[in-house]
Amino acid sequence: MGCEDGTIRVYDVSTGSLNGTLGPHPGAVRSLHFSSNGYYLAETSVEDAIVRIWDLRKATAVAFELEGSSVGGKVRWDHSGQFLALGGNKGVEIWVYQKKEKSFEKITSEPLEKGGVQCFDWGLDGKVIACGGLQDGSIALLGIK
Repeated sequence: MGCEDGTIRVYDVSTGSLNGTLGPHPGAVRSLHFSSNGYYLAETSVEDAIVRIWDLRKATAVAFELEGSSVGGKVRWDHSGQFLALGGNKGVEIWVYQKKEKSFEKITSEPLEKGGVQCFDWGLDGKVIACGGLQDGSIALLGIK
């Protein structure tokens, strides 16, 4: 659960008990999303455009920080857990995890849908991102990969 104080509280859903707390970082938590394997948790804050990625197997510090463009944006993993997207007032940006280098590489040189998006999600095949809340009221399907 993302909190106003910049912390993330991790609960065991079967018992309801608090397993631990991550953070804090500046500002309230804006968006959280688990990778498909459950190892990573990506989060954003209302204060900055940084995507923080926690490795939940050793949740002592942020494993990765990715610099985006949209302050307070929303974050989503694709279904493979290899691609991560940040969407918000500056558009959509995408990173890919490079297993060999154990790092993320930004694959969008410029944000897609630069006018901004209110909501977005990956298609099941991981090759399309559907975006809503565009300035003109339309929905966009972005071809990826």
